[in-house]
Amino acid sequence: MTGCWRSTPLPPLYDSGRMDEAAKAEARSILARMDYGDGGYFFAYDLQGALLVHPRTPERVGMNRLAYRLVVAAYNIPGIRIFLLQNSA
Repeated sequence: MTGCWRSTPLPPLYDSGRMDEAAKAEARSILARMDYGDGGYFFAYDLQGALLVHPRTPERVGMNRLAYRLVVAAYNIPGIRIFLLQNSA
């Protein structure tokens, strides 16, 4: 993988190839701490629509957001899921 994410703390974890629960928890922790001011943060969902990481609304972590659509944005969770399923290696 290439891109600006390589300048984050994630590459060593990604490069390790680990997929165990401890690695996933570490990745969620890293993502939750990455904050870049107003609107600059990472969030993550699993393919079933469960919110895994959201530093601005941690109370929603674990909730299924598959039916959620953000009216003011150009994306929605079902659309992202379909894209990921169609474009995964």
